[in-house]
Amino acid sequence: MFTVCEKVECRMWKRNLLIVFLVLMLIFIWGNSMLPKSLSSHLSEWFGGVVDSTTNSDISDTVNIRKLAHFFEFFALATVSSLLFQYVNNKKPYYFVFLICFGLSVASVDETIQLFNDRGASVTDVLLDFCGYICGVLLIFLILFLIKKKSGQKTCK
Repeated sequence: MFTVCEKVECRMWKRNLLIVFLVLMLIFIWGNSMLPKSLSSHLSEWFGGVVDSTTNSDISDTVNIRKLAHFFEFFALATVSSLLFQYVNNKKPYYFVFLICFGLSVASVDETIQLFNDRGASVTDVLLDFCGYICGVLLIFLILFLIKKKSGQKTCK
């Protein structure tokens, strides 16, 4: 059995690890937005080739790869931020609203960054980013709900 100090220490370690992952995700997302259009296109074409060779098909094109990248970057961000906010403070009523506002803010900043290089911003990309984020949040909430239900804990506090 763990002592109270060990549980608190373990919880703090997990929280700090999630903070590191969150910062790395933000660097990755915003770093990709800072890339010049030519380099970004080259990376998308390369990754599309990897997808095509892995799936033995010709289904990917640059536009689809970019859209999938937007969705999955923010899906991953949502999983990390949902778990982090769960560790930090999940009993406050504004927890979910803050979590959603965080995702929308990151998506908006992501597209704003692109205004300062030769790529340009897109409202469609903000919506796609946000959809990926919402899907990630909902998945984590569903998993946490099922874990609490299985363990017999109350789901509403």
